[in-house]
Formats: sequence, C-alpha cells, structure tokens
Amino acid sequence: MNTKIYLSACLILSVYFFKAQTNKEFEEYKKNEAKAFQDYKEKENKEFANFLKQRWAPFTSKKGQPAPINPKPLVIPTNVPKPIDQPNKDNLPLVKPELKGLEFKPAPQPFVASDKFESKKAIVFYGTPLSIGYNPFILQHVSSISEDGLGNYWDLMCSKNYSTFVNEIEAISVSLSLNDWGKYLLVKKISEQFHQNKNDQVCLQFFILNQLGFDSKVAKADDNFVLLLPTEELIYGISFIPINGKKYYVINSNGSSFYTFNKSFSSKNKSISFNSNKALTINDDIKQKVFTLKNGKTIIIDYNANAINYLNDFPQAELSVFFNYPVTEITEMSILRELKPQLVGLSEIDAVNFLLSFLHSSFEYKTDDQQFGREKWFYPEHLFFYPFSDCEDRSILFAYLVKSLLNLEVIGLNYENHVSTAVLFNGDVKGDKIVYKNKSYLACDPTYIGASVGMTMPQFINATPKVIDIK
Repeated sequence: MNTKIYLSACLILSVYFFKAQTNKEFEEYKKNEAKAFQDYKEKENKEFANFLKQRWAPFTSKKGQPAPINPKPLVIPTNVPKPIDQPNKDNLPLVKPELKGLEFKPAPQPFVASDKFESKKAIVFYGTPLSIGYNPFILQHVSSISEDGLGNYWDLMCSKNYSTFVNEIEAISVSLSLNDWGKYLLVKKISEQFHQNKNDQVCLQFFILNQLGFDSKVAKADDNFVLLLPTEELIYGISFIPINGKKYYVINSNGSSFYTFNKSFSSKNKSISFNSNKALTINDDIKQKVFTLKNGKTIIIDYNANAINYLNDFPQAELSVFFNYPVTEITEMSILRELKPQLVGLSEIDAVNFLLSFLHSSFEYKTDDQQFGREKWFYPEHLFFYPFSDCEDRSILFAYLVKSLLNLEVIGLNYENHVSTAVLFNGDVKGDKIVYKNKSYLACDPTYIGASVGMTMPQFINATPKVIDIK
C-alpha cells in the first residue's frame, strides 16, 4: 500500500475514533449535568415545601397608590393658533414611500398539545383555541387552607414530572408572544379550566408561576388562599404587602389582614413585567374604524377585538408602559397602508403636522372621568375601539404613529395636569423646545386643537414636564 495513502487512512480513522470518543464523553457529560440539575431542583423543591409548612406571619396590606388624576379640562381649547412659520422646512428630509412590512405574515398555527400527555383539554384564550396537554397528577387538590395544606400540595406536585407541563405552557406563551402578565393570564385561564375550587386555582397558579421563573407567594385570608405577585413596574389601585423591600400585589382580594411567608422559592425568580417587545399573536377578530381626513379622503383602520379584551385585563400600570407597548400586526398593517401614502413627499414638519391634525380632528374628546368614572389610560389600539379619548391617549397613539410612519424619535411629556409629546427632527426647526439627553425635541401636542409643530398649550409654556422615555 502506498505509504501516503496508509498514513492518510490512519489519520482519518484516528480522527473518527477521537470524534466518537469525544461525542460519547460529551453525551455522558450532558447526562451527568442534567441529573445534577434535576437533583438540585428536587432538593430546592423539597426544602421549599418544608418551609411552606412552617408557621406563617401576619401581614397587613397597604392601599395601592391611586392612578394620578389630572384635573383635565372638560372641553379642550377651541382657539386656533397661528401656525409657526418654518422657512427651512423643505430642507428637511422628505418622507419616502417605503411601506415596510405590508406583506401579511401567515396566520399563527393553532397550538397542538404534545403527544407526551395522557389527556388534552381544549380552552379558548381571548378568542384563540388551544389544546393543553396534561397528565392526571396536575389535578391535585389542596387538603386544607393552612401551611401544611400548601406544603403538602407542593410536595405532591413535585413528586411527578411536572416540568413537561410547565414546558407546554412556556411553548404556548412563546407561540402567542405573551409578555409576563400575559403568561399570568394564561396560567390563570388554565387553572380555571382544571379546577372549580378557587383555592385549587390559586395553588396551581402559585406552583406553575414559580416553576416558570416568576416570584409569587400565597397568603391566607378568611379561610381562603390569595395569590401575591410582585411587578417590575408600578401599578395603581391594587393593595400590596411589603415583603423584603418588594411590593407583593394582592390579586383578587379586598381584605387587609393576611398570613404569609417571606421566603421566595428561588432567588433567581423575577417580578412580573408589563412591557413587551413583541406584538401579540392571538387570533384576529377584526373590527374597523372609519375616518374622513381633512382632505376628504376616507381611511379605514383595522383592530383586533380579541386584543382589546386581552389588554382590558391588564391593571393600570405606569404611563411609560402604554407609550412603549407594540400594536398587533393587523393594526400596524392598516396604519401603514392607510396613513403612510398620505405622508409621502412631505417634509418631516408637514408630515408631523398632518399627524397632529389627524389626532386633533378624528377623535372625540372626553376625560376618563366622564367616560369611565375613573382614570383609564389607553394602549394605542384602544383609541380605535372606544368612542372618546383624552390627552394621555392621544399622545400615546401620536407617539406610535410618528415612530412607525416617520421613524423619528419621540418623548412623552407628563405635566401636572396634562400629557403631551415632543419630536426630534433632523434639522433646525422653530418652536418650543424640550432638551432631553442633550437633544432638542420640538413640542407637538395632539390635544391642542389647531396647534402645529413647536406649539405648547399656553398654560404649560413655563411648566417643566417629567419626560417619559420612549424606546
């Protein structure tokens, strides 16, 4: 045999056997790591179950901070200011005709339960049919409303292969693009389908949320269990129990005296956030709102009624959440399709003035107190559903339109009795400026009827607003 061929063959065989040995060692390593992790989880669960059985301490909840109620005018200003002359506006970039993302994506496929489960249960989550796979062990009942009752429940749940069920819920959450609060709503819906008893529902929610990586606790109140959830953002109008420097909001209870514990299942578990970087992908129930523009053209904006119902089950979080929340694809598509062509060829100033005029003339004004009897801030899509809106709502939608249609930076302006916005232009523009992070933003008020770029409502000209950062 040729020596070179022989050496090459030996080298190939050596590499093959080396790889085979390496792969075998790697698989063995993975198996050992998986077992070590499983042993750790079992130990963690056992320790927590034993902790739950210890005597809980009394706590008194504190009243949740009410949503700030700004005494807005019952009727918005009717005087029409003289537009600011912008002699250099044509030197600013013109709006280009690109209509990004106008190709509709395929409808989301219905989630089908894994074959790993013995049983399946059909549920409907905000108009979206789901098939949830489960094994009978998940139907555990809490034996008593006590420390031992919850500790024993945790023990029973951990004695089975619960991780497959938890992974199923995580997979559904990903398929629907749910944020943290959306995952809680999904877990709540599932618990209500599996149990009629409220205490069993709370125990299942408590167990699943912790296994999903969320910090949650259970409290006793009047012979019932109550779920406690901490949140990343401030929420209004819900009482809370302060534990170890965190606010644990009391979910679905009006009581004030509770017994609970101060330890968390895992130090790695996080608080619930209301922010989202992905648009919701639940099934569409398409409704429409028709607008007649000042130029006489008619546009039709689509929105998903299922998404409205979903958002209505969110608590009142801080204002920055609303300014940064994404709209569903069906609404984004129709906004791009209907409004973008109206802006093509305009300068940045004229395009923003067009959007201001759209907000001024297309939405009827009423304060939240007039419409709901309480403060209620809107996510962008809410304005296409509800018949009336006020300054926060219009500013939230206007900020979204400027970002999505013109790709300009926007900030929210939170005055003591008013909410507005300011826009960063690509050039020198006249008007009232707000300097933020070394950038000069121009006042743009979607509630000040007739006002153009650079105009502030007279009563707020000398006021200093809190800036809301919009990502």
